[in-house]
Parts: sequence; C-alpha cells; structure tokens
Amino acid sequence: MRGKITGWFYLSIWLLGTCFFSLLNLVIHGFLKQNQKDLEKSKERNKRKRSVWYGVIGGSGGFVAILCGHYAGTSKEEGILTFLFLGVLTVTAAVDQETMEIPDSLPITVLILSAISVLLEPEGLLQMPLASRIIGFFSASVPMLLLALAIPGAFGGGDIKLMAACGAFLGWKRNLLALFFAVLGGGVWGIWLLLKKKATRTDAFAFGPFLCTGMAISLFWGERLLLWYLKELWSVAF
Repeated sequence: MRGKITGWFYLSIWLLGTCFFSLLNLVIHGFLKQNQKDLEKSKERNKRKRSVWYGVIGGSGGFVAILCGHYAGTSKEEGILTFLFLGVLTVTAAVDQETMEIPDSLPITVLILSAISVLLEPEGLLQMPLASRIIGFFSASVPMLLLALAIPGAFGGGDIKLMAACGAFLGWKRNLLALFFAVLGGGVWGIWLLLKKKATRTDAFAFGPFLCTGMAISLFWGERLLLWYLKELWSVAF
C-alpha cells in the first residue's frame, strides 16, 4: 500500500512540475516579445519544431520536480526553492539561446531565492554557511569579469551577473564547479561547430545554456563528482 501511495505522490509531483514548466513557455515568450526581431525569427521556425521545444520544456518540469523532491527529502522548503531555481535557469537558457542576452530580472530573481534560502535555513543541498554564499557571489563572477575586460567578448554581462547571483544560491564550491562544467561543455560545442564548419573562430554562441546546465549538474551531483575525482584520480583521502 505504501508503494502505491508513493507512486501516486510522485505522479502528482510530476504533473505539477509539468504544468508549471509549461507555463514557463509563456514567460519565455514574454521575454522574446520584448525583442521583436527575435520573436519574428522564432515565428519563422517550423511549427512542429516549436511544439517539440515547448513539449520538452514542459515535460522536463516533471522530471525536475521529482528530482527536487527526491534530493530535498523531508525539507519542503528546499524542494520548492531548488525547483524554482531550476525553473529560472530553464527560462534563462531558452531566452539566451534565442536572443544572446540574459535579462537582468532573471539574476535578480535568483538573488531573491538566495535571500529566502538564507532566511529559511533549509537542510540538505542548500544548507551552507552564509560565508560560502558571499564568497560564491564573487568566486566565478570576478574572474569572468576580469577575463572579459582583458579579452572583449569573452563573457557577456548577463553571464557574469547570472554567475554572481547563482553563486549566492549554490555557494562557492558548487558555483566554481558549475563554471567548470559550463566551460567544458561550451568548449566541446565550439569544437564541434568548427569541425562541422558551422561557425568560425570569430563567431559567438550563447553561453547561458551551458552555464545553466552546469549549475543544475553542480547542484545535485557537483560535490559527489568532485570527491570522486579527488579520491579516484588523485588518491586524496577523506
């Protein structure tokens, strides 16, 4: 009987997550509408492809909700905060992919979630000292800013603001890991574009989706991957 209840519980979570992420499509459309050029570009796309894209976002919401519920355990606050955080990342990735820009309202939303997290003091994934969040705000954003000043176009202002805000949510360890995963994924993608001759060395592509993916990976599995890396490859004892 307990298994059935658990099954219905996860089904309910999946449905709620799917519905919420489906509504995020309206938020994404709203951001694109602010940039008429990109909206017209998206309208020209095949309707079937757009439907698949919206379906993927909506369907991923169910998976994200179950994942947040699983890792949050008995902490409802943490489950809700991580779910909303990943929702903001989803919108960020989609908007940046279409417009090559990250609206300021999205990093600000992450900062608000970070402040709420500090006030609620949830256990589990989001349990960390305040100092870790403060350091996290600067840990990745400052190096990115310095690199952008030294090499114009290396990172966009939206990317830097996003990493600062997410550092306050994730803490400095996970934030640096997220940047590592993003650079790794973006590098592989850039090499693939060059090999397929779909881009030149001077062409730019949206880096936001890689940052968002890196932060999602780091949130759930970052520390485990880091411990495995140090223990298995460098024989560091813990």
